[in-house]
Amino acid sequence: MPVMDEFREEREAIKNGSLSYKLKYIWDYYKWVIIGVLIAIPIIISIVKDIVNAKDYIFYGLFLNSYSPTETIEEYMAGFAEEYQLDTENYQIELDSSLSMVVDNYDEGSLATINRIIASLSVGELDFLAADPAVFEHYATQNTFCDLSEMLTAEQKEKLAPYFYYIDGAEAEKRMNSDDAIAYTPKEYDHQDPESMEKPILVGLCIQDSPSLSKMFVFKDTKTIFGIPAGCKHAETSLQFIDYIFKE
Repeated sequence: MPVMDEFREEREAIKNGSLSYKLKYIWDYYKWVIIGVLIAIPIIISIVKDIVNAKDYIFYGLFLNSYSPTETIEEYMAGFAEEYQLDTENYQIELDSSLSMVVDNYDEGSLATINRIIASLSVGELDFLAADPAVFEHYATQNTFCDLSEMLTAEQKEKLAPYFYYIDGAEAEKRMNSDDAIAYTPKEYDHQDPESMEKPILVGLCIQDSPSLSKMFVFKDTKTIFGIPAGCKHAETSLQFIDYIFKE
């Protein structure tokens, strides 16, 4: 029988068939399409809801190579937002400790972290970065962080002096100008002793001894450095967060 005749008979059978026959026909021929649509609908709804409900960040920071339960972080940041009257109803505040990174190790986790940092820095979204010395210095020598000596108040400088963390700008320049910046080995010096440097730049604070943080976080290294990225959108809030970290 010609194909068109078969198609015509089948169409008539569907037209004159019972409801159960029509449903069975639809299911037999279109079940994978139907299943695909049923799976896609909740996913699409979820994505749309996330887009509609998404809030801009009023404060966003990263703690690399550290661990703390999400509930504990949320409670800590809620206390910070309340103390400094941050508008968390219309904006989002987040301290992310889910990422890890090893310098010169390009595994999947490190690459994902690097991409996240680059993306956040490029749009000014990252308001602080805290990490172990190897990771922090990796970014500090690339002019990632602000000079805190130009941002801290006289009162903050007096209180936080024991926690200052410097890089030698002269060494950073030599590395940047080297033919092989990756292989360049900088001169060793004490990052908390500016007198040992040719061009000391105050780029961070050692925060591992903060009473509130040491109770909440498990850090990979014995020292964790906090820095404020140049070009971040909420530098004033970052300075308030420093006060909150070292609150007595």
